[in-house]
Amino acid sequence: TTIHSFIKGCIEALTSSSQVLSKNEYLSLGKRTCRLSPKQRVIVYSTFERYDAFMWAFRLLDDCDLVSALVRRMEHARSTDSAVFHEVRYNNLYVDEVQAYREPSLLCSF
Repeated sequence: TTIHSFIKGCIEALTSSSQVLSKNEYLSLGKRTCRLSPKQRVIVYSTFERYDAFMWAFRLLDDCDLVSALVRRMEHARSTDSAVFHEVRYNNLYVDEVQAYREPSLLCSF
């Protein structure tokens, strides 16, 4: 959950060039943002690095990778053909259980 909520799944990670928070960025999150202790965060980041290496080795994607790819494609469409991009936009969006979504997933809605 921490990997998908913070390291890969926050807006800051999505907007960074690497698509993840660096170890220093993750370790410097405030206590209100991430309730894990500094020692626990080091363990979690180490686990993330192994997880990321495994995913890369087998060319696998998780939901954060898919959302990131979608956001990049939307931004590309907006910058290359804004008329078509705005033509397919919608006027209203109703979301049930919005608290179950991560920030980048919600970004795809706007």
